[in-house]
Amino acid sequence: VAINALGMLQREAANPVAVHDKALSDALLAGTQNLATPGLLVKLKTRALAKLAADQPKYSALAKARALWVAD
Repeated sequence: VAINALGMLQREAANPVAVHDKALSDALLAGTQNLATPGLLVKLKTRALAKLAADQPKYSALAKARALWVAD
């Protein structure tokens, strides 16, 4: 488990992923942004793929998700 955690930290340090976006969270909660907001869904998918790649690069569905989501 420790080796896996160290690997995650190394990958995230090499390619930082901004997963905490208070302004976006506030806008979503306030209803000023939603999935109809241009570019938002692509931004969320991109961040999710980057975070998954850093945390679980061998995740079996990662390649499939990239193929589906990057085409959007």
